[in-house]
Amino acid sequence: MKQWKYQLQLAFYAVLFDLSPRWAPFRQRQYELFFVEKNRDEDKFHRLTEYVQQGEFERTKSLIRAVMTCIRDLRFPDVNKYPKSLEGIRQFEEDLLN
Repeated sequence: MKQWKYQLQLAFYAVLFDLSPRWAPFRQRQYELFFVEKNRDEDKFHRLTEYVQQGEFERTKSLIRAVMTCIRDLRFPDVNKYPKSLEGIRQFEEDLLN
């Protein structure tokens, strides 16, 4: 589940980066999260470098729009019916998108 959170965070940052006119000359598809705290187990800094695929990029934009609509309309879905797992999160995302 931690990996999913980092992927979503990275895709969200990619969307922000891509939509910013300031960074237009530097558009890319490879992004990196650099953690400023050392991993206690390994005593080293951790990096997550990923390519954000166009499909993931577009899906993240759609999720952002769906969440914005829910907030604007004060329509907050009941999440109790979803399992507290990665599968439950993915189902919730799909329900938001449909």
